[in-house]
Amino acid sequence: MAQFQSDSNEAKDIEDIQSLLKQLIGYWNNGDGQGYGTCFTEDADYVDVMGTHSKGAIAIAKLHQFLFTGPLKGSQLEGYREPRLEFLSPTVALLISGGASRLDGQEVASDDRQSINTTVFVKNNGQWLIRAFQNNRVTPFPGKPAGRPM
Repeated sequence: MAQFQSDSNEAKDIEDIQSLLKQLIGYWNNGDGQGYGTCFTEDADYVDVMGTHSKGAIAIAKLHQFLFTGPLKGSQLEGYREPRLEFLSPTVALLISGGASRLDGQEVASDDRQSINTTVFVKNNGQWLIRAFQNNRVTPFPGKPAGRPM
């Protein structure tokens, strides 16, 4: 995982957010929808690459368990390329980064699986969780070659 830039006052928060992202990727890669949902707040908003909006950690967990036992079974998350993390306040952080899900049997995620995402983290009682997530496929404008985001 790429390293975020920070000043020393944010080092612990950055470490905690990186740890949360590693957990999230681990849950995805193990096909654990319930675990995946624990990375989100109870009232989280999640807009997936297909435009589906899920509200709350429970709905996010259920959606992902469906995906992990169905169309994304065996997939591996290649997440958080070239992350740009910004603290909007001591308890709110914004992350924009590239990523992809590598389908079962693929050695590398194909160009049509590349996405860019926006993640909003909130810190409550000393714990960072994801409050909002939006994922979009990287689709070139007509006449522009496809490629990875960022």
